[in-house]
Amino acid sequence: MKNIIVALFTLFVVSFSASATSQTHCPIRGGEVDKEVFSDYKEYRIYYCCPGCDKKFDKAPEKHIKTMQDKGIKLTKIQSKCPVSGEDVTQGDVIYKSSKGDVALCCKKCLRKMEKNPSKYLKKLEKKGVTIGAIAQAKKDTKKHDHGKHDHGSHKH
Repeated sequence: MKNIIVALFTLFVVSFSASATSQTHCPIRGGEVDKEVFSDYKEYRIYYCCPGCDKKFDKAPEKHIKTMQDKGIKLTKIQSKCPVSGEDVTQGDVIYKSSKGDVALCCKKCLRKMEKNPSKYLKKLEKKGVTIGAIAQAKKDTKKHDHGKHDHGSHKH
């Protein structure tokens, strides 16, 4: 009986993991995704078919993520931490070029460590489910520019 339960559990796990697929369609319009059109939400990179879908996604991101995950879509997990130090990273930081894709590092010291033992740090990222090459975007400054407290003679808008 125990062997049957183990066999059924193994079959369930294998069939579930095999059914997870990468995101190929836009969560908003359903069209094929353009890998150049995306936004990062929490730990995920969400792809869209065209610019503008991100604004609609932003109105109910948790709902769209849940819908995609319920369909068995495996979302791209972004790299937001240096695999060597654990510090925050973005695309503007030091980059290591691997055959699997770019990896962001927080500093040149970590880059030297990565270059000495790349497989160690690539495995570390993969173990965390990070998609190599999907580096977190730098946060945009969304603060409104205050026009009332300075002279506009020195710069243009």
